[in-house]
Amino acid sequence: MDSEILIRSGAVFNLGFALFHIFFWKLFDWKKESKRMSLANSAILQILNLCLILVFIMMSWISWFFTEDLLTSGLGKTIMFFFGLFWAARLLEQFIFLRVNRLQVHILSFLFLIGTLLYSVPFLQGI
Repeated sequence: MDSEILIRSGAVFNLGFALFHIFFWKLFDWKKESKRMSLANSAILQILNLCLILVFIMMSWISWFFTEDLLTSGLGKTIMFFFGLFWAARLLEQFIFLRVNRLQVHILSFLFLIGTLLYSVPFLQGI
């Protein structure tokens, strides 16, 4: 498959995850759930989620507006490698930390595999 299409698809994919994470407060009822945590743990969870949203937006921006750089420059290939590694690590972490046999978890695992492939395939084609 065309590497440029995969990377542009990665831009949309990452933007989708940014939007998904924006809704975490509602989806997981963090207002209520955070009361059961210490102040530090509640703050850390929310701060990490906000930072992750920013990472997804950055990944999306770079993938959409710097596609050619990702494919041709040394720095771009390094960034593309780490984008693929990010999603591969997230897939692995799913099996380590979220060992739940539920359809939603399996769908997320599949999506993390897709994220891995969106960046790993173009990276491997370019080496």
